[in-house]
Amino acid sequence: DVPYTIHDEEYPTQDYGVETFHLDAGLQLLDGETALKYARTRHGDDDYNRARRQQDIIRAVAQKVMSAGMIPQLLGKAPQLLMTMQNSIETDLPVPVGIELAKNLQEGGTGEMGRLVLDNRYGEETFSSEGAWILLPDRSKVRVALESFYAPLVAPRGAQAIAMADPAAVRIEVLNGTSQPGAAARTAELLKEQGWQVTSIGDADRNDYAQTIVINYGVADNLIKQVSTDLSLTPEQSQLRGLAAATPVDIRIVIGNDILPVIR
Repeated sequence: DVPYTIHDEEYPTQDYGVETFHLDAGLQLLDGETALKYARTRHGDDDYNRARRQQDIIRAVAQKVMSAGMIPQLLGKAPQLLMTMQNSIETDLPVPVGIELAKNLQEGGTGEMGRLVLDNRYGEETFSSEGAWILLPDRSKVRVALESFYAPLVAPRGAQAIAMADPAAVRIEVLNGTSQPGAAARTAELLKEQGWQVTSIGDADRNDYAQTIVINYGVADNLIKQVSTDLSLTPEQSQLRGLAAATPVDIRIVIGNDILPVIR
């Protein structure tokens, strides 16, 4: 499904010339050459939308393969296919891992295939020392995006959901993401005073977090709102879904500098 009409009068050719590439919006059946042009064109657009179009092609190919029931046949030919594609694809993904991913795709389908493009919302556009246009990533924003992207798609059910709705059953870990000594311990005490169970404290991966991050590993959303309120965090604070399906904590709080006035 092409989201908008593309008209590129300067699409580069192999002989270093240009040609016009036009593709109407809407459902299209593309051959390989047209699909490649759709993925590569950038005139009148930007690299971020180009990345999105490349993901469009990957998703469409996956859906086509799945609908035709081709996975079993392709798995048996994986080594030969990789040999054929080795001049076009560079990857450090071992063949067995690729086969396992294909099996997972076969079992799970493509209906919930996520997509993420790291655009200028996640960094600063600048130029390298060689003059190349680059995006300098803001690692804290990228981390937030990845945590959200890899969030579990299935909510807890039954007894697990009931337990996760009970504050007494919630296990909280507090990590100090600031340069202020003792910030995690003081935050833990504040939470305990308000009836929360803090099972561990420690240091985060770095000490320059500007904003506190609350990571949810499966508890009810109202509890996340409650713990945020108890820490005087605004609704705009970063609230994420955790990556791990089996983790020793239910909520992980990474302290940022914004919370220091609250715990002093």
